[in-house]
Amino acid sequence: YRDVWDNKDPVIFYSIAIFRTGGVIGAWILELLWILITATSAYVLGRTFLLSKTAALAVGFVLTPLIVLGLPYFMGSSHVPGVALTLAAAALYLKRCPATAGILLGVLLFTKLVMFPLAIAIIVTAALVGRSMSKLWRVLLATSVTAAALALIMMLRGELSGFISTQLDNILYSQS
Repeated sequence: YRDVWDNKDPVIFYSIAIFRTGGVIGAWILELLWILITATSAYVLGRTFLLSKTAALAVGFVLTPLIVLGLPYFMGSSHVPGVALTLAAAALYLKRCPATAGILLGVLLFTKLVMFPLAIAIIVTAALVGRSMSKLWRVLLATSVTAAALALIMMLRGELSGFISTQLDNILYSQS
């Protein structure tokens, strides 16, 4: 956001840069990791909602990859990481790991911002249904701390203002 512009969110670039230190195979490992997180999260959600182990395996490791790797998929896209973090945060929240779910939500803010409202809606709904406001506060605290830390990193790297401008450009673009 300082020297080069793209409308993807920063964790996409950070994760690609980290994994590309392992060469081309690193990029493939990153893609497989996002798909594995998505599939595992779908499996956990399936089991949480009382699917049989076989059905949850089919949903998680067959149907979910087919859906996220459909026609609009391309390597390096931000959609799969956004779905992965959204499903993982929901699964972790439902498995009574609210702080970890909150950390993933904070990362999601800087990975696929447009997915954040959906993830929040899922977790708030689960909190209201489960009457678990104390868990929800832990999620929000962890989300806030993580988001503040990532914003500080971006500010120190001179990227935060460019990232904010990019979000405004994305909104204007979507309205055209």
